[in-house]
Amino acid sequence: MVEITNANLRLWNIPSTRTKEVWQRWAEFALTFDGYDYFKSDADELVNLHATVAEYYNTNKRLPSELNLSELRACLFALHRMWRHSGEWDLAPKDKAFIKKLINAIRDHVKENEARLPSLVDQAIEYAAYAHQGQRRKGTNIPYISHPYAVGMILQKAGCSEEVVAAGILHDTLEDTETTERDLLERFGPVVLEIVKGCSEPDKGASWEERKQHTLDELKHASLPIRQVSCADKLHNIRSIQRDLKVHGEDAWKRFKRGRESQEWYYRGLVESLGYASRFELLDDLQDAVEEVFGPTLLNAEWKKLRRNRKFIDLAFETAYGNPESIKDRELQFKRLGASDLMDTIHTKAYSVELINSEDFSTMAAYLQMRGIEFQSNSEGPMILIGFSTALKQLLNMYPSEVYLHFKRNMDRGIL
Repeated sequence: MVEITNANLRLWNIPSTRTKEVWQRWAEFALTFDGYDYFKSDADELVNLHATVAEYYNTNKRLPSELNLSELRACLFALHRMWRHSGEWDLAPKDKAFIKKLINAIRDHVKENEARLPSLVDQAIEYAAYAHQGQRRKGTNIPYISHPYAVGMILQKAGCSEEVVAAGILHDTLEDTETTERDLLERFGPVVLEIVKGCSEPDKGASWEERKQHTLDELKHASLPIRQVSCADKLHNIRSIQRDLKVHGEDAWKRFKRGRESQEWYYRGLVESLGYASRFELLDDLQDAVEEVFGPTLLNAEWKKLRRNRKFIDLAFETAYGNPESIKDRELQFKRLGASDLMDTIHTKAYSVELINSEDFSTMAAYLQMRGIEFQSNSEGPMILIGFSTALKQLLNMYPSEVYLHFKRNMDRGIL
């Protein structure tokens, strides 16, 4: 229980006993917020901050001038959460109205003052430059700050939000500098903090394999902003590897803790995990780069553009059962897409005995079932669909998650 004294919690002209009860309940609720972990060692600091702002505003009809912008952002974040969950509180209508009025006042004040400050991205650039001062890229004399800057530029080019770009620039600060979660929250807000936390390895004492496996597991269920920043980070890294391979050949792998084989396992795992829930543009770029470094290349380079063409993929799934009439009806469309040769190859491969008896076929069947696809056991339909999916994966160098998302979409369309 958070102990709150009546002295600093007189609020809204309601009895002190009622005020104390409300704020005690609110404090316990607020301390569960994502991004407020650092307050758990000093609960009164959190509660007193918001109580002080509310009481001052209620008395003076304005916000206390001694509070800085970071503190007001913290108030705004917590009060928003309080408002969203107001249905769980036994508050009088006038109290709810006051909370809403206070939220609007703080929001207007923060917005007005933020307009006078450098952009969030500019602030992130300056902060990261100081935080990474003196650091170098692994095995080189290149200043480390070049990496987070490049990550930010990749995200900006991809059209990501200002918070995501800023988080990209700051993505290594928690892991590799003296920066704390509180530093990021106060300077950049809860959105940026949550993304940077999601891109940081929690246990640096674990082995390389354990840390990387943890990352792969977490990314499968991470939010899109976290996956975007992580993807941009890995995209810049593998592009650096590509340049080093051209200059130093296979010796380029020597500067890493693990060699080519382990790096290949990790990068292929990243493409799978980042695309587990959904695909996004930057992931296509990472997949292409991983393919260029580790192979294999497509049998036909012209097929690469079809790999990302949803219209083609959906047309292909419409012929998955190998029905000659379905294939003939779409023949002209495949020709216009430049996909006639590919479709002939897919259908030839999909229903072959060799494929059905292969390990890839068994792996695809197990993966689709693991993702929740249910097949009828008393028909040949599942064998045909699994064979088609396996052929698609092999010929277009797709990842299991990629095939699953296409499969699921066409199931939802009623095609399969």
